[in-house]
Amino acid sequence: MSCAKERLLPISAALAAALLISLPAARAEDDPQLEGIVVSGARPATAPYEAPTQGSLDAGQPQSIINQHFIENNLTAGANYTDIINIAPSVSDTTPNGAGNAESLNLSIRGFQDGQFNVTFDGIPWTDSNDFTHHSTSYFTSNTIGNVVVDRGPGTASQVGNATFGGTVALSSKDPMTAHNVTPSLMIGSYHTSDYSLQVDTGTLPQAGGGRALLELTDINTDGAMSNNGQQRKNAFFKYVQPLSAETTVTAVAMYNTVHQNVSQFGTLGSQLGQFGPNYSLNDVPSSDAYYGYNFDDIHTDFEYVDLKTVLGGWQFDNKAYTYAYYHKINETNDPSLNAFGSYGAYTGLGSPAAPYVPGQGNFFDVTGQKGFNNYRSWGDVLHADRDAGPGTVHTGLWVDYQWNDRALWDVDWTQGGTILPLDSTTVNPNANGFQRVQHNTLTTLAPFIDYEFRPIDALTLTPGVRYTSFKRTVDAAVNQNTLQPLNYSHTWSAAQPSFYANYRIASNWSAYAQYARGFLAPNLNLVYYANLTAANEFTPQNTNNLQAGTTWKSDRLTVSGDVYHIKFNNFVTAKKTHGATLTALGGGSAVFKGAELEATYAFGFGVSAYGNWSHNAATYADGSPVLNTPNGTSALGLIYDQGPLYASLISKRVGSQTEAGNNPATATGNYDISAYTVNNLSVVYTVREPGAGAKAAHVRLGIDNLSDNRARYFVYGANLAGLDDFMTLPGRAYSLTLSADF
Repeated sequence: MSCAKERLLPISAALAAALLISLPAARAEDDPQLEGIVVSGARPATAPYEAPTQGSLDAGQPQSIINQHFIENNLTAGANYTDIINIAPSVSDTTPNGAGNAESLNLSIRGFQDGQFNVTFDGIPWTDSNDFTHHSTSYFTSNTIGNVVVDRGPGTASQVGNATFGGTVALSSKDPMTAHNVTPSLMIGSYHTSDYSLQVDTGTLPQAGGGRALLELTDINTDGAMSNNGQQRKNAFFKYVQPLSAETTVTAVAMYNTVHQNVSQFGTLGSQLGQFGPNYSLNDVPSSDAYYGYNFDDIHTDFEYVDLKTVLGGWQFDNKAYTYAYYHKINETNDPSLNAFGSYGAYTGLGSPAAPYVPGQGNFFDVTGQKGFNNYRSWGDVLHADRDAGPGTVHTGLWVDYQWNDRALWDVDWTQGGTILPLDSTTVNPNANGFQRVQHNTLTTLAPFIDYEFRPIDALTLTPGVRYTSFKRTVDAAVNQNTLQPLNYSHTWSAAQPSFYANYRIASNWSAYAQYARGFLAPNLNLVYYANLTAANEFTPQNTNNLQAGTTWKSDRLTVSGDVYHIKFNNFVTAKKTHGATLTALGGGSAVFKGAELEATYAFGFGVSAYGNWSHNAATYADGSPVLNTPNGTSALGLIYDQGPLYASLISKRVGSQTEAGNNPATATGNYDISAYTVNNLSVVYTVREPGAGAKAAHVRLGIDNLSDNRARYFVYGANLAGLDDFMTLPGRAYSLTLSADF
């Protein structure tokens, strides 16, 4: 990476600072309806309309709003929500197979990793109950998402979820249009990628009492940026909105998604990257652990809810009853990164490989690995009830969720057609019979909440509140992971999370806010994978104390937000190895996350806007060592042109240096210092109005990701079974061409 490129991106901070200094005085004509998550009142070519990310005048904590206008013009229909939010300050992601072509691997917000913050869809938290992480390719495509809000903090008491701990990524679905419209689209791109999509809006149906519906169908096929990491994905999304009266509306949503993907559960050795190139991952050699035919997933998911909004007895009710499910068939070898050709195979016991294949010596061994499944379903309900009381409004409600999870994994001989391979695990547990785990788990969550939003004066809003969260885990395992012993276990963790924020409207288009809130995170399921569970009953749940303050200013010409934060992370759950392979769960430890964030968009006029964001992020443990996988900052800088039939954007995103875990022999800790990297993305959209053939409009979009073809190693996956570190590289330059029309 050239020094010139590295100097370019910090200009985003200088740009935003210069814009702040040159703020014009607020004018009445600069105060259109600027607010609203989808910036529905903002006019085209104004800063709030064009901004890739922006704050909110009503915010009580730092947040970045990403609107539908940016999503539709800068991302393909099959992109993941992680690809959308990667533009936001303090956000970084790892997608070595290309945008939308595989699950996100290392999504981070301020250094908090996936599983330490919520992801919600239309206000409904969804997650894996084992570790609160999310499957970014298994539910929602970008063409079903209307907008995204990245909340960098636990929020108010009414912001529910399993991991309010580090913040919330709030996805909101598109609303059906009021006018009838049909939009077919075709995208073709690099890595033999194709994406066929169809959106159908019924428009308002008088014969159905004003109901309206939206249907989205998406069919994605790609070979992927990494070798033999293909993916086939189909997604169907349906939304129906039915008004029953002036005060009552029912909304129904249903989503179904399937994914077949070839994927390595490890990264790639540095020597292999040098020998076979930065795209190397899996191969087409059946005698190899890296054979793509032995490393694949089949995943089926669904997500449904019914939402009732009504007014009754002075209360405004919003109640969502929901269910979602994830069914995953697992097929993998023991370690695809061990050898590019030949099998490591012929295991004498779990995790104890025999000598590897040596070219020319003829000692081929059977390829061994695992088959398994991870299936779960959640049932739940989110109730919000609001009522004016005195000088303010009471917000109260309840979130309940029950998730069952069946997990199994067993050893197989792939060379022999995937037959079960008992190995010598019977010496540990005679009933294991080659199984590494057979578990039935449940997680029951109960979270009542209440806060009071009041205004002692018109310009000041104060909101104190409290949320009480209770998590109950149960494990019924015939074969528990790691120990291979049977286990019956149950434990409940609970805690109250107080919150308080103040928002002061300095002017109609300028506000400032401050927040204190406490985040909460129950221990992951892997806590019970250890032989000694005594300490588990003594854990204090992980929690954060968040102090944050910021400001937002908006006009037609400029939108700018800035904040500072200080977060104390308490009670790390850790584990140490005792008596050889025995792991004992421990609690304790602390860290401090602190920093500053800034984002701004300035509309010069004539369709030209400039965008920049910047963050400084620092996270250290109590002993001063850095929290791993925490970039020391991020920044973005871009130009946008949006006038007449043409939209174009060129945006650079820089992710700062960070420390990542490994077995690096060059350092005392074994960790790696990963250098900063920059990715430049270009999008050009041209629209033709009334092109003929009955079309209202036709659109052509050219996208080029990683314009400068940066192939830096940007993620350390960790050590393989041979103790050698695996890496992942930035995907190379990728092109996409999308053709669509509105009828």
